[in-house]
Amino acid sequence: MPRKNNTAVLVDDAIGRKIRSEREISGLTRQKLAAVIGVTHQQLHKYETGKNRVSGGRLKSIATALGKPVQFFFSDDVSLVPSTRGRIYLEMHKEFSKIKDHNVQDCIVMLTRIINRAIIAKD
Repeated sequence: MPRKNNTAVLVDDAIGRKIRSEREISGLTRQKLAAVIGVTHQQLHKYETGKNRVSGGRLKSIATALGKPVQFFFSDDVSLVPSTRGRIYLEMHKEFSKIKDHNVQDCIVMLTRIINRAIIAKD
């Protein structure tokens, strides 16, 4: 069996990371997304970790389920490894999107701006 070349490995890993981050942002469990696209949650895990390559047809199913165009998974930043900061931003986005009251969301954004201005003024 031929081995994957480095470029293919990097792209497979990056696509998997994007699948996982979009699944988490959407609030879907691995089990729910797997059921929608017709695979086991273990297979989806292998896609997300880059262990198994996602076929074109399966990627189209995943993109549709996540409400993204297929091209999204091939954007310029696919080679970036998510940092710890990136994971925190994803977690914040996920939790923020659960807040249904728009007034509360607006207050959180305003509070964040005030904190940021205070930090900048202190420097």
